[in-house]
Amino acid sequence: MSEELDRFAALERAETRLDAHARQRSQWRARRARWRAIRAWVLALLVVPAAAAAGFVGVLETAGGDLGAWSPASATALVMGAFLGPAALSAWFARSLGRYEAFALALCALSIEVALVFGVAFLALGYGPR
Repeated sequence: MSEELDRFAALERAETRLDAHARQRSQWRARRARWRAIRAWVLALLVVPAAAAAGFVGVLETAGGDLGAWSPASATALVMGAFLGPAALSAWFARSLGRYEAFALALCALSIEVALVFGVAFLALGYGPR
């Protein structure tokens, strides 16, 4: 009888220990998911659009503020790559958040980049139509 009680007590301790480990693992997973979401939002909405807008404005700056000297195909490729590439990269960063949220973040990143390019390059630096 005493041996049975010892076995039951050992089983209880083991189950308690397993429950504690399971709780700790679920807390770690939740913390990791939270940081992954924060990282995706920061990268997709701040870092990628700002870097892409700075790169595009830098190319405009080296071109003298006008892409008229470029061939139409290369100017189109630059504009499409400068705006759609970072949007796709933002969606890739947010892929762990779900398909719809990744698509929404890509659209937001595209909008932010357009606002930055037009706000900085065309208004502050005086590029664009005169």
